[in-house]
Amino acid sequence: MYRNCFALILNLDFLDEYDAEQDDTKLKITFADIRACVKRRFDVNVSNSSISQIKKKCCIDSFDEQYELLSVDEIKSDKEKMILEAFRELGIVV
Repeated sequence: MYRNCFALILNLDFLDEYDAEQDDTKLKITFADIRACVKRRFDVNVSNSSISQIKKKCCIDSFDEQYELLSVDEIKSDKEKMILEAFRELGIVV
């Protein structure tokens, strides 16, 4: 009797390269994305400096990560609240 033997040889080295490529193609949120979100939701134009001020007040270093808000006591104006809502919608803050 003859026996059939099958061997499957996998080269999984490409997976490391694939994961690295996926990290590079991760969606990066920009100031333009935040301005567009505020414009779409509230029909208000905001400046990059307004976004930067809220970013600083919320202790956000980068838009690429997700942050948990500890306190929003310093955010008082309506425009600041709109920007904060855009941050929430885009997943920048929880």
